[in-house]
Amino acid sequence: MSTSSAWRSASAVRIVLVATLAAAAFLAAYGLVNDTSGDSTSAASSESASAAPDSDSADPSAAQAKPASFTSASAGACLTWSLAADGSASGFEQVSCGEPHRFEVSTREDLSAYPTSEFGPNAERPDVTRQNALREELCESPTVSYLEGKWDPNGRYDIASILPPAEAWEQGDRTLLCGLQTTDAAGVPQESTGKV
Repeated sequence: MSTSSAWRSASAVRIVLVATLAAAAFLAAYGLVNDTSGDSTSAASSESASAAPDSDSADPSAAQAKPASFTSASAGACLTWSLAADGSASGFEQVSCGEPHRFEVSTREDLSAYPTSEFGPNAERPDVTRQNALREELCESPTVSYLEGKWDPNGRYDIASILPPAEAWEQGDRTLLCGLQTTDAAGVPQESTGKV
């Protein structure tokens, strides 16, 4: 009499392995087909959504335009502004980096592209604590890359971020500028000349 039971036989193990592989192949194929059909449905609905404003141009509310950004600055641009005695900023503008400026842009982010309602159309502007977290999350790595890895965290320049003014945020602008600035002991951005 054999000491091995039928369920432990080599043929039984092979049958279980083949059935498992067949099930895995079926699930993988189903997942691929399901993802592909979901993408084409999304693409088709986005194509029809983008075609709708063209076909019904008489109704301006049919097309929801992306709000204008508070700045056109991109990586490598330098920005400056005036500071009042109360700390408020005015006269925000892009200047040549050879001129005195307070900020050098390393990257530009569109917060509305992030899959969260945190930055949706009716979202409140992030407070200082959240702005600091956004700087850490979204600005540090691209800024170090912008500097080709030559950034000294204890050096003259700090990684900083700029959000749109409150009025632009309320109109839907979700631009976040990341970059470099130098500050005084009180944390007030100081002017510098030239690229970092």
